[in-house]
Amino acid sequence: MSTLPQVDPRIISLHKKGNDAFGTAKVFERRVASFRRKIQLLTFAGLAIPSIVGGIFLANVLNKPEYQKGLLDLAGILAAIQIPFAIWSLVANWPDRLENALSAASKNHRLSDDMKELAMSAAVALPADFDVRYAELKTRDDNQIEADTRESLSARETFLVHRFALMQFGLICDTCKTRPLSIKIPYFKKHCETCGGPLP
Repeated sequence: MSTLPQVDPRIISLHKKGNDAFGTAKVFERRVASFRRKIQLLTFAGLAIPSIVGGIFLANVLNKPEYQKGLLDLAGILAAIQIPFAIWSLVANWPDRLENALSAASKNHRLSDDMKELAMSAAVALPADFDVRYAELKTRDDNQIEADTRESLSARETFLVHRFALMQFGLICDTCKTRPLSIKIPYFKKHCETCGGPLP
């Protein structure tokens, strides 16, 4: 009776770690989009308020008091938005976190691609330099995980890491045995402790 050839466990590990790296990259891409929106809003308010103040001054010069009140109200609204956002951006350090998220997304994508490439080539026959390349990728992965941990992924983001990977590669969650069809995670329903998917 013939038996199926045993798959090198390192190849399985490469696929799993590559999946995780891909999901992590997608989560950091979401962070990039979020930080960019916040910084753009803050920049807009910072430019708009001086422009409105200039409009108020011009209304005085042109003796148009009916314009002045509307401009004052608008300036007050924008200032009310800008000041808390400016303080928040300083406390949360948005520019540095944006740069960190950009770097993490790029590095995790490259890591995922390199792991998948080596796993696919090794599925046919182990390359002569497989041990060296595997050890190098493992070191890169360990270092990247450590760097990503310093960025403090939330519990919800950890769920998203798994959901992005499962959806991208058409996989079934090991815990809830389902294949996610949406990236959304339920807020109030019971959910899987691994992928965050809804449970019956």
